[in-house]
Amino acid sequence: MAYSVSSQVYVLGGFSITEVSQANIETLIAFTDAEIDSLFNRSFDDETAFTEYISLYLPKRADDIEPNRIVTSYYPIQSISEFILLTSTSSTTTTLATLSSTMMKINQWQTADYFIDPTIGLIELSSRTLQYSPSKAKIRGTYGYTTVPVYVQELSAILTAIRAWVNFLGGNYDRLNRYKLPEQEYDKGDFYDRGLKAIDKLSDRANSLVSLIGEKYKSQFFSTSGGYF
Repeated sequence: MAYSVSSQVYVLGGFSITEVSQANIETLIAFTDAEIDSLFNRSFDDETAFTEYISLYLPKRADDIEPNRIVTSYYPIQSISEFILLTSTSSTTTTLATLSSTMMKINQWQTADYFIDPTIGLIELSSRTLQYSPSKAKIRGTYGYTTVPVYVQELSAILTAIRAWVNFLGGNYDRLNRYKLPEQEYDKGDFYDRGLKAIDKLSDRANSLVSLIGEKYKSQFFSTSGGYF
């Protein structure tokens, strides 16, 4: 699904469908969404497949309690179709229970082997612990959002609007300062000056959103990583 819609782009960009066609805006949204995925190294779409290999080498705790938590890089988790553990001292793999999207949609987040907090990608093992030796985990499933997060929607619309203005000012579109409609005449001002001001304003907000979205996921990681120790 697209992260934003053309109506958002027109409002935030300050231009009309007469100046930039809806077809062009929708094409630019697709380019922008791909850029956002690359920027954050994750998708904000629904049911995105992932496979993650995690190497675990956990330092020994002072209280000798063996850790039992794993944090994935992909979240919110929507399903787990494969979960395998392998310790360095054995060639035998341990296959843990799966968890379907159907179960997770009704908030069934626990199996015989683990409990999961899907919103932050935290998996807490219940049937075993992670020994103090190098271990590996393979986790395969899906993650994503049924509705694109509000900040991501806004970022997509803003970056698309910036792209539209850049294309517009680059001569890809007719840069008339005035146009006529039946019985009326509208003065839209100087497009170049208007475009530069819009780009500056949009860029400031885009930078704030990038920082905000990035900090959100970084803080979620740090809030869960303490479970290792």
